[in-house]
Amino acid sequence: MANPVLNIPDPRQTRRPKPHLRAKKLRQWLLSLPTANTRKATQEFVFQIEIINQSRYAVYDRIQLLDTLRPTARQLLLGLKQQTRQAHIPLGPREREAFSLTQLLLAAMATGYKIVVNDLIEQNSHKDHDELQLREAIYVAMQYLSRQLVEAYQVYAPEPAGVWIELHQLYQYAEENAMLILPLDDPFPDFSLPGHYTIDLAYKRILLLALAEPYHMMQGETDDIYYLVSAWTSACHILPGKNAPAEGEYAVDMASDRPPRFVSSDMPWDALSSRVIDLDEVKKRLDVHLQRMLRTSLEIIDHDERQTLIERRQRDMLLRLAEAWQGALQRQTERRTVSSQVRMATGLDASHYYISRGEEFTPEMDELRLLSDEIEPTLYATAYVIALQKDRYHLNRNFPVRPWWQNNASETGAALTCSADCKDTHVRVGEVVAYRAPEHPTSHWQIGLIRWLRADPTKDGIDMGIMNLASSAVPVATKGLRGAGAGTDYFRGLLIPKQVSTQQTRSILVPSAVYDVHSELAINMKSRLFYIRLVSLLRATNEFSQFTFEVLEEPPLNDVQIFVE
Repeated sequence: MANPVLNIPDPRQTRRPKPHLRAKKLRQWLLSLPTANTRKATQEFVFQIEIINQSRYAVYDRIQLLDTLRPTARQLLLGLKQQTRQAHIPLGPREREAFSLTQLLLAAMATGYKIVVNDLIEQNSHKDHDELQLREAIYVAMQYLSRQLVEAYQVYAPEPAGVWIELHQLYQYAEENAMLILPLDDPFPDFSLPGHYTIDLAYKRILLLALAEPYHMMQGETDDIYYLVSAWTSACHILPGKNAPAEGEYAVDMASDRPPRFVSSDMPWDALSSRVIDLDEVKKRLDVHLQRMLRTSLEIIDHDERQTLIERRQRDMLLRLAEAWQGALQRQTERRTVSSQVRMATGLDASHYYISRGEEFTPEMDELRLLSDEIEPTLYATAYVIALQKDRYHLNRNFPVRPWWQNNASETGAALTCSADCKDTHVRVGEVVAYRAPEHPTSHWQIGLIRWLRADPTKDGIDMGIMNLASSAVPVATKGLRGAGAGTDYFRGLLIPKQVSTQQTRSILVPSAVYDVHSELAINMKSRLFYIRLVSLLRATNEFSQFTFEVLEEPPLNDVQIFVE
């Protein structure tokens, strides 16, 4: 291919720097930055980079200046990230500004190294040192471009325009000039990795992240998966030749500004320069890693021990990654255009509240009433006070229902949009939702989960995909008696009944990471108390877990013990 066409200032428009900046002077200036005020420091930092990028410097002087800036750039990015990593979606004004500054800083640093790439390519030098500097400049430019994508995925924002096409061009140039797997030195890496830093690694790890469906990820997972897939880039193969991919394969259009994707029947592949991506070996490595983790999990459960919350969440994250790489997140049923309004409540607690028609949640008092005949009279008064105090925690909760506009629907889900007054509409991927049409106020609330999100920080709007979980559910209270979650108080839960017609399995929705397989629970339905053992994990997000279960003939503990605990 021809030399990469990069988005950099026109060299004919650049001017000699006044004054000519040296690395020593730049280091002194960096020490004067108001780093305690991340916003102001970043604004000054970006302004300085843009001056350098608009000025005419000898290539090695420019490299020295940019390398001097990198540690401070990393420090500022970490500070900005603290404001967006767990921010509500859509972003508020403060978080929106932090995201905008992040993108400006990354784009400015990427531009600096792209100028170096362009200058070194034009020199056409075959000296070893010049070739090494070119490889390193390509690598670092790709790092900053990739980080622009990672930070956008982190807040479900659109991919910055022009980033993917530059990544594709830099990769192809390196491929045609036999640079891909040559080792590089990176003194300021995002994180330490086993093995060598290469251009091949920089490109393939952002490819793998994009193929893991980042808009379907739980909030805060993007960095974790970006790091995880870095160890598997050598197992990812971009096949030579420009063959059209078949359905069920992964592919990338190297001549486009688009990410790679899974080729499915509902999204025809139309590309100018197709390359097929072979993930078979990557999937095998993930499977080995996941099987090892699942075996460890089962051994811990078999020995009546408990996994830590971090271990369970990592296991659940890997299960979702495996699902994404199997193409399971692609639409399996035909969608139809729909234009109607729906009313939706988000979260397990809110869904429970509306499905129970707003009935007060008083599980402790309900249990006391059901077991009153078996509690010693001398203990009853104390038990009554304790139950009353615990139930007060659930009183006066506010569960808003908000209108959303439905764009399309299928048998398995729907696409919804909020386009106005969305700033207080806080949603997360993986949340349970209850929704129904406002024109049918007596109809059942349907149960779903937020499958994906897209939220443009420059606009007041959110797009989301809902996956149907059940057409109806039974509101219950759950309390752990044995295994993970034992000794906890009551939580709200939803029982999903078995429905043969829709192949719906009997299951229960409970708060995330509280219980695990083999946990034994008390199920409180206000007028009835029974006991179950969780059998298998159907689905897990950072907001809820869904288990199949079996009903126990006898309680794990006697009734009085259950209440007293």
